[in-house]
Amino acid sequence: MFPSNSIKDCGLQIGQISTNLWNLFMSKIKDSNESIVQGATKGLGSLLIKNPKLYALESSTETIRKLLCDPSNGELIQKAMLENFRDFLIHEEMNMTKQASTGHNVDHGIATSFMGNYIDAIAPLLQSTDSNVRFVAVEVMELILKQGLYIPNKIVPRVMTLLADSNLQTRQLVFQIMTFVVDRFRDVFVAHAGEAIAQGFHFLKIVQKSEFVRGLDSDGKGFYCDLLQLCKDCSKKERISMIDSIVTQMIKSKFIGQIFFICEILSNLNFNHIYEILNVIVKISKFIDEHGEPYLEQLKLEINHDDEISNFKKFGQNVIQLVLMIRLRRMLQEYYHLTDKKCEEYLQDSINKLYDKQPPTREMTRIRFEYDVLLSEYNNATTGQLQKNFYKKTKAIFREYQTQSFDLTKATPKKRGGRRASTSPKSVSPKVTKKQAASKKRRRQESDESSAGEESEAEDVWKSDQSEEDQKSSSESESDEMDQDEEDGDEEESPKKPKRTKKSTPTPP
Repeated sequence: MFPSNSIKDCGLQIGQISTNLWNLFMSKIKDSNESIVQGATKGLGSLLIKNPKLYALESSTETIRKLLCDPSNGELIQKAMLENFRDFLIHEEMNMTKQASTGHNVDHGIATSFMGNYIDAIAPLLQSTDSNVRFVAVEVMELILKQGLYIPNKIVPRVMTLLADSNLQTRQLVFQIMTFVVDRFRDVFVAHAGEAIAQGFHFLKIVQKSEFVRGLDSDGKGFYCDLLQLCKDCSKKERISMIDSIVTQMIKSKFIGQIFFICEILSNLNFNHIYEILNVIVKISKFIDEHGEPYLEQLKLEINHDDEISNFKKFGQNVIQLVLMIRLRRMLQEYYHLTDKKCEEYLQDSINKLYDKQPPTREMTRIRFEYDVLLSEYNNATTGQLQKNFYKKTKAIFREYQTQSFDLTKATPKKRGGRRASTSPKSVSPKVTKKQAASKKRRRQESDESSAGEESEAEDVWKSDQSEEDQKSSSESESDEMDQDEEDGDEEESPKKPKRTKKSTPTPP
């Protein structure tokens, strides 16, 4: 219990009634009866709205933080304290609106001075196992964001995580908050999308009380699948940055379950443009090509080292990451009909407007990576033979990927500026000179017979010109076909091609 003069010693001008109520509520909060503590907490909230400076007291800060953080307190007490914060912030918002409309000098800066003391106690409640506690915590965070009481970078990822909440009302509220964030703090949203999804894995583990969680809900729809809809007005660069942040989290993750979770998220995102899908494919392909061989070699070296089984587990996890990413890439290509050739073209010319088009729609299906089988073999690889079997299976998957994948090292960017120049020599078409034209006109005037003859000669000249132009076009087309054949022959050298014969050009009627 606070002594009666403790509030006065802090320089706060509060009446005797408020002091007595404060001491009463603080004494009841320490009661062992949960219902009494809950009632005292609600009463404390009403008093704090009338005297917000009480929030700044060091003793009250300690008590309030304990109400929020102490595991021995039930969800009802935590919810009651969160509702106190919510009601207080709503009251502050009304005061600010009143000041803006009437010009009255309303003191609303007190919230800024003490909210930082409670953020780290409120934030963990966003991942409470109780859906009602999570919802009120989201309401509090929304008010803090809109009133600018704390740094958005610390709040946005935690709130965005709840787009995977099982409660529809909570998901809808979070979606509204993220719409506000994209409008006001777009850079924060883009930069922290990947972090939010990575936290979503741990959030679902807590809520579902399971070590293995899927990236799909019970209806087979991917969590966070509408994330790209929030930034539909963002630039191409911002959208790619957001997708890159998700892929980066998958690459640097140290948990197999989390890698699998993010793979399912990426495979079910509602992409709005072809370049978004191609960017994912290219980014993970670069990682696989760079780390595939080293990971397999490291895994091979650890086989039969029974005294170093932990090292085999470590490198085995890296190889599983490769396998999951290979399967993710294959799925994206199959779902959206993106051939290796199209991926190479995107590497060569990523700014082409062709890739801004919407991807073809696909039927939403439940994604399966054969995760359980692969993980079981990995966990049971405790003997040399089992380790060899695991190594051979993963190596076969990687070799298959290599034979069917496009080569990133040979896909060099094209130079901008129009069509590629043909290497074939240019043929010069004969031209009708002024002298020939004048001679033709003179002969036409001399006699009708000569005129007819000259017309026949002019027609022959026209045919010759047309034949030369067709021959030139055929030569350029043949050169382009040869260049394309050379580009397609990446994996193995083709034997020397026989000399091509030119087809005769038909004479126009």
